Amino acid sequence: IGWLSDHTKSRWGPRLPWMIGAAVPLGISLAAMWWVPTGSTNEKTAYYIGISILLMTAYTSVNLPFAALSTEITQETSIRTRLNAARFTGSIVAGLSGLIVAAGFLSSGSIVGISQLKASYLSVGKITGLIAALITLLSCWGLAPFTKKARRPITKKEPIKKQFNRILQNKRFIQII
Repeated sequence: IGWLSDHTKSRWGPRLPWMIGAAVPLGISLAAMWWVPTGSTNEKTAYYIGISILLMTAYTSVNLPFAALSTEITQETSIRTRLNAARFTGSIVAGLSGLIVAAGFLSSGSIVGISQLKASYLSVGKITGLIAALITLLSCWGLAPFTKKARRPITKKEPIKKQFNRILQNKRFIQII
């Protein structure tokens, strides 16, 4: 997905189309993770393997371009750090909000029987999927003015020796190692 994103050409830059295009599949696959299908254990396992692949593909299609944007929007390290801190904070808040939604639906004493439990799981999925899709689209809307002006990824091939030389000249990277 990183390579595909690097080679995407659009008026919004290479990253935003991937994030917008994956927002709804992310929400749907997140909701589908909470659905408990009927069938044998093998059928359920196959279902969850397939949904997990779809969910992780959609998540990667949002997260990888989002992560790349911080280096393309600015070259200033302090701003990049703040952008990534905001991204990680958003991720933590999203995880916590999912737990709160789940706790609200699943901890009530009104669930009686397996069918009500399955319905509650699906409700959790629908709400968290909707939140994930809407927040992703809202982030894209907020980032759109900046992505139009962002630097574009380098698509030409660079010899490996030149890449290593460039890396070794990065003093901050060397300090961290």
